[in-house]
Amino acid sequence: LENEDYIRLIEKKAENMYRTISQKFPSLPASNQAVKQKVNMTKNSDLTPQETEQLSKYVSDEKYVQRQKEDIQELTSFFKDMLSNEGADSKEEYLSELKRSFKPMAGFHAVCAIRVEEKPLPLVLNIRGKDFEAEYKEIDKADIEMQTKRSVMEEIVNGRMTFQRGFMAGTIKLKGEFAILKNLDQTFPFGD
Repeated sequence: LENEDYIRLIEKKAENMYRTISQKFPSLPASNQAVKQKVNMTKNSDLTPQETEQLSKYVSDEKYVQRQKEDIQELTSFFKDMLSNEGADSKEEYLSELKRSFKPMAGFHAVCAIRVEEKPLPLVLNIRGKDFEAEYKEIDKADIEMQTKRSVMEEIVNGRMTFQRGFMAGTIKLKGEFAILKNLDQTFPFGD
C-alpha cells in the first residue's frame, strides 16, 4: 500500500477497534438481526399494578389455568361439532333451494343421484320435463351419479359454482353421461 491516505484510514480503524475491545466501550451491534431483536422487544402493557398482580395470581394458580384450558377445549369441540353436523342429517337440506331454482327444460328426463360425503343417503333428483322430485333415498340405478363434499354442494346451491365447473375442478366425481351435467346446470340455475 503506497497511498498514505489509505494507510492512515486503516490505522485509525485499528485504533478504534483496539479501544473498543480493550476498554469495553459500548457499541452498536453489528448484526441487523440483533438490532431488530432490540427494537422489537415487547412493550409494557397498559395494565395497572393491581391488575398485573391479580393476573399473576390467576396465572400462578395451576388449577385455574387447567380449568380455563379445559373450558376452551370443550367449547372448541362443541362448536366444531355444531359446524360439522349442521344440516348433515337433515332430510330437507337443499330441497327448498332446488324447488326454488327449478327451470324446466322441454324433453329433459334424468335421474340424478348426488352423494354428499357427510350425508348418509344420496340426494336423488328425478327430472321429467316440467316436473321433478327430490328426496334423500337409496337408488339402484341413476342416469348420472355424482359424489362431492358438503362444502361444494353449498357453493352450488348458493350460486357460486355450477355442477359442470365442480366436475372440471375435480371437486365433483361423476359416473354417467356428461351431457346430463350441462342440462342439470340449465335446469337448476342457482345463481339467477
